Amino acid sequence: TVYRSSQTGNPTVPLDSTATGVIAGVAPYWRFAWDHPWSSGSGQSDLEIGTLGLNTHLYPGGGNPLSGPTDNYLDIGADAQYQYITSNNSLTLHAIYIHERQELNASSAYGLAASPNNHLNAWNVNASYYWNEAYGPTIGYFRTTGSSDPVLYAPASLSGSLTGSPDSNGWILQWTWLPTLNVQATAQYVIYNKFNGASANYDGSGRSASDNNTLYLALWLLW
Repeated sequence: TVYRSSQTGNPTVPLDSTATGVIAGVAPYWRFAWDHPWSSGSGQSDLEIGTLGLNTHLYPGGGNPLSGPTDNYLDIGADAQYQYITSNNSLTLHAIYIHERQELNASSAYGLAASPNNHLNAWNVNASYYWNEAYGPTIGYFRTTGSSDPVLYAPASLSGSLTGSPDSNGWILQWTWLPTLNVQATAQYVIYNKFNGASANYDGSGRSASDNNTLYLALWLLW
């Protein structure tokens, strides 16, 4: 799959420098996976192991020209999933890891990053169990680490970092209910133990990581 940038609603009109994160050319995405199902006891087991990646060259935009140096991102990841399904219940275990290499040639030239070379590592693991294929919990853990950059991750209210670090981690707790085949109701709570490098005063404005804890309520209807 390849992606490109275009104007929302009118892809024939060229983008200008007011746009942000504009793809230079195209961005190729790849995904390969191996899947092995087998009978196991009174149910069916399935194991999937895969890899994925995205190679993107971006113009930062936001007032900077859409030409010249670009910010280059290479994301390479691996994931695995195990499922055990019976006539009434199901168990799913999933894990994914992604490493992102950043060559911020444009951002460093425009003063948007202190270093042209950065990286990020992201982990996410979760487990879910459904009773009667109708309701059940999901618990997940997420963690992001990366190279510090006092300009890229500068102190700023809410989204900034006092330490110049992107390091974050926390938990996701979710309850899902499927009353019918085409209706799903979900309550999800995201808990942050650390956000942008710290648990307390992470942004330099006195905000704690736990202040970003978020409750989501969702209702899906498919037809």
